[in-house]
Amino acid sequence: MVKQFFASLCSMFILTGYVHAQTPDEQVKTLIHTEDYLSLMECLPDYKDSITPLVYHIGQAITLHYTMQYELSNQAIDSVLNNQTVDFDTRFVMSMLKAENYKGMKCRSEAIQTYNTLLKDLSYREHREEINEINRYKMAEMYSPDYPAIAVEWQPNKNRIPIQYIEKSIFVPVKGRKKEIAALFDTGATMNAISLRMAKQMKMKILNDSVQLSGTVNNAGWAPVALAQELTIGDISVKNIPFLIIDPIEHPENDQTDPIEMVIGFPVISALKHLRICRDEQTIEVLNPSKEKRPCNMLSVNGCPYIRLYSEKRPLTFVLDCGSSATWLTEKYYWENEAYIITHANPVQRELAGLGGSQYYTVFDLTHFCIDIDNQPTEIGPIDVFTQIIPGFQQMPNDGLVGSDFFYRFKYITLDFNQMNISFDN
Repeated sequence: MVKQFFASLCSMFILTGYVHAQTPDEQVKTLIHTEDYLSLMECLPDYKDSITPLVYHIGQAITLHYTMQYELSNQAIDSVLNNQTVDFDTRFVMSMLKAENYKGMKCRSEAIQTYNTLLKDLSYREHREEINEINRYKMAEMYSPDYPAIAVEWQPNKNRIPIQYIEKSIFVPVKGRKKEIAALFDTGATMNAISLRMAKQMKMKILNDSVQLSGTVNNAGWAPVALAQELTIGDISVKNIPFLIIDPIEHPENDQTDPIEMVIGFPVISALKHLRICRDEQTIEVLNPSKEKRPCNMLSVNGCPYIRLYSEKRPLTFVLDCGSSATWLTEKYYWENEAYIITHANPVQRELAGLGGSQYYTVFDLTHFCIDIDNQPTEIGPIDVFTQIIPGFQQMPNDGLVGSDFFYRFKYITLDFNQMNISFDN
């Protein structure tokens, strides 16, 4: 939803001369147009004194939204809306982003009030299509089932979740209503998922609602929703968890392995706030909020976390997806580097699985990719390069996906969703 409105905002920015981005204002607007939000987040502090306050606050509102700092994002949006020179299209986009921030904070009444204010502004103009669209979002907020915020409870001496690697993917024990299963731990899943059989065995409430299914391989179809009042993940109690009800997912590399009947996705993982994945101990530790200020180097876009990798110092944007067994690059990278790729690697076939099913794709294996750890480049290749589009990755121009093979390279990986920081330790 937010992406649609940013498209409107970006169209205002692509005016004559902006393509080459000569001024700081134009450079920031170009980053917004290309949806390179990680670069926008990195450069915005340096541009603060050289760009106009309006452009700065727009960039700030966007990056704060994608780093899940919703309250601060709304403060930046208010700075934009209080500017009397702002045109209607910008006000429209910023107001919709404000409603999205309220929804991220589980403040439904404030989101509806924002829609009402925007509808009042629209009523004085000939914007019938926008009015109908806002009304749809408003009605969805008013009449859809009330999803309370996910709540996490744990004790200082009981803060661990044991993990096991099954076919290269991370699984965690989940218990509910005297039933315990191994669930896929998947940072790349925008929603939690469960089979109908398991939802019934765990006595989950089946809601009168459905959500469009979106996965790595397929993004078609709709799925009903179940609500778990409480589940125990290792030592951690988690309440009010919504799940999409889907068919069990076959393992992509072993069809003899039991199907996956539960996926713990980003909604729960981000609610844990601060966690450390310990490879050798095979545990996940849930940590107290860090008192040490860490740089923000991770974004949440379309319900997934994104990080930065480098190829010969060129920055690349990757989805952080430990539910995938492999790290890979999308078709976008292939077509930008086709001549180099076909002379340095041979094509092979890979099977890719996700919430929508599985499918075979042609890939090339490439090396010379790295990630910065304490300003030291660490090699992480080889990486598969796909030669055709992956349907679930058309939401933004990301370059690839970081899978569980990447997670296994490091002794510790710490994810801090309070500060949106990822760090590594060997």
